[in-house]
Amino acid sequence: MSKNDSVAAMYTRMPMVAALNKVPGFDPMKLLRRTVSSKTGEEVFKLDLQYKKLWFRLRHPEGRIRVNPLRITEQIAIYEAQVYLHKEDPAPVCSFTSSISKEEAPDGKYIQAAQEDAIDNALSDAGFGIQLSDVSTPASMRHYGSEI
Repeated sequence: MSKNDSVAAMYTRMPMVAALNKVPGFDPMKLLRRTVSSKTGEEVFKLDLQYKKLWFRLRHPEGRIRVNPLRITEQIAIYEAQVYLHKEDPAPVCSFTSSISKEEAPDGKYIQAAQEDAIDNALSDAGFGIQLSDVSTPASMRHYGSEI
C-alpha cells in the first residue's frame, strides 16, 4: 500500500477523520484550485488562504488568528501566526513561524508573503487544509500533491 493509498484510506474509512472541522453546507473540496507547486514543480490542487480563513471562521466564529512580527529587516521578514479556537483561550492550538526573504517574494512583497505563509501553515496545522484528502481526477485517478 502506497503512502497516497494509506492517506486516502484514512480519510475515507475513518469517519472521525472525515468529520474533523466539518461545517454543515461548506465543502472546501469544491474550492480547490489547480496550480503548479513553486516548491516541487508538480501539478497540485491548492486550497487558497482566503478559503482556509473562511472555513476557520465558519467552524470557530469566536476563534482568532494572531500574527506576531518576530523580525523585519530590509531583506527578510519573520512572522509567527497563532491559531486560537476561542478568543479567550490562553494558548494557541497551533502556531507556525515563516521566514521570507525579499528575493523569494513575488514583487518584493516579502512582509506580506511571510505573514500569509505563517497564517496558511498554521491553519493547515490546525486542520483547515487538504492534507487528509484524497485528491485525484476521476478519469486518470492520478493523485496530486498538496501545498501542505
